[in-house]
Amino acid sequence: MKRFFSILFLLIFVKVNALANNYNLDAVRLYNLGIEKYRVGAYSAAIEYFKSATAIQDDFYDAYYNLAVVYDYLGEYTAAIMVMETVLEKKPEDSAFLYKLAQVYYKKGDLKKSSELLDEIAPTSQEYNKARQLADRIGLENSAKIKYSGKDTAAKTVPVFQKIKGINAPTGISVDLNGFVYVASYSDNAIFKLMPNGIHQLYVKNKMINGPIGLASDKNGNMYVANYKNNNILKIDKYGNTTVFVEYSDKPYSVYVKDSVLYVSEQGSNTILTKKLY
Repeated sequence: MKRFFSILFLLIFVKVNALANNYNLDAVRLYNLGIEKYRVGAYSAAIEYFKSATAIQDDFYDAYYNLAVVYDYLGEYTAAIMVMETVLEKKPEDSAFLYKLAQVYYKKGDLKKSSELLDEIAPTSQEYNKARQLADRIGLENSAKIKYSGKDTAAKTVPVFQKIKGINAPTGISVDLNGFVYVASYSDNAIFKLMPNGIHQLYVKNKMINGPIGLASDKNGNMYVANYKNNNILKIDKYGNTTVFVEYSDKPYSVYVKDSVLYVSEQGSNTILTKKLY
């Protein structure tokens, strides 16, 4: 039985039992570490642990499913599709994967592919009723498009600003190599990740982060945080682990990475601090 993620919250806080499911012990250990990383908002780390679990045991379908749903939640639809299609090559009639794959194609706007997958779900499966509901929604949207296509759509496009709310006292903004945007929350002592659909989610929050302002990322996926209230610079690796990179910096405000050097503007000393990264 699969342990399911939800788009709104995680449902699989119960860890997998290796003996009960005939799973490899090392694979289960990595899988459970993925669950722990998800709990603290370290989604990139959770992905790596789920991938490692499937590398050890290629029929660890709980790990595949949760890996796909994390990708889906992060808006990485192509990666989610690749994971689910890999499983469906081995289990073409798995209704849980078929329904999830149909959902992702629906989000991508490929209504035709989504409908085709929904039609493959057997009436006896647990996902059948949900599949019919999604199919009905797709039918209504298709009807609306056909009706709308006969109207004059030559109106001028008016540029608008999108406002993303819910991040308290937003300060620094950074972009990683994959194009994801991160925002520091000064008052919440946290780092948030912005999704492609405009929704934000918690990326890292722990006791070491205290008044974050500037953010910067390097080529290895590490993030550097100007930790204003604690007068130091933090380093957060791609697994979500947080360490002190610069023990003392006098009111660090902005950080910037160029080549292999970190630049820090210090408000307290009116100076620019530099430090080699590698």
